[in-house]
Amino acid sequence: MKDAVNNPGCVGVKLYPPMGFAPYGNREVNIEKGGHFWKRDWLPEWMGDDPLVPSIFDRDQLTMGERLDQALACLYDWCCCNDVPIMAHTNATNGHIPKFKELVDPKYWAKVLTGWPDLRVSFGHLGGLGDSKRLDDPTIPARFISLINEQPNAYADTAFFDQLLSNTLAVKDKLQSAYSQMIAGRHTVLPDRLMYGTDWNLLIQQDGLNRYLSVFEGIMKDIQPDSSDKVFGLNAVQWLGLSKGSPARTRLESFYKNNGIDLSKNAPVWMSKV
Repeated sequence: MKDAVNNPGCVGVKLYPPMGFAPYGNREVNIEKGGHFWKRDWLPEWMGDDPLVPSIFDRDQLTMGERLDQALACLYDWCCCNDVPIMAHTNATNGHIPKFKELVDPKYWAKVLTGWPDLRVSFGHLGGLGDSKRLDDPTIPARFISLINEQPNAYADTAFFDQLLSNTLAVKDKLQSAYSQMIAGRHTVLPDRLMYGTDWNLLIQQDGLNRYLSVFEGIMKDIQPDSSDKVFGLNAVQWLGLSKGSPARTRLESFYKNNGIDLSKNAPVWMSKV
């Protein structure tokens, strides 16, 4: 990961908790779930052992949950020190088993942001707001929005609202209702932290792809008329750290120059805008 960020031009890290780990608090996960959370026939046997397993960082004996938290703490420390953003899958989807899907709960992210308030993290899918089930019951997205309100470096993205292409009016009404419900009666910084996203490799498989952006732009203008420029660009600049003089921008400039690109004559389009 360090090499990917420092050398080949990657700008951040992606975490996928429903694949079997909480973003932090894995020791508690094992206790909450009655122990042996990672004892599965299809996982390495040592992961579910009651005897403590050797740490990969030192010779202390740690449980699987403690080892996970130790590794994640190292990740968050490094990302904070080097100003590297993290994007995380926060919809309860794509877990191998239903219990793994519970690991996207906002309570685990609250632990992360309490311990690392300088960490810039984006809650991918905003807790599943683009999911039809979440539109009917936006409780989880609302809890993520509460975290965003409380933490200065927490963001979210709207990746993959494929329903917009098949049932635009119905989804638009649901989305507007859910959004209004989540921000009603209280100040929210969401317009300053929400980013447009597509999950491109999935979206490209849908019919009507060419109108996705225009449909989405129309909906966002109706919901939050004065936030369009932020949602479709400026918020991403802040989250990714692309402003001139920032560590991420400096790393990218070095990457381009090291690969023979003259930024004074042939800079990427985004660089001319930021």
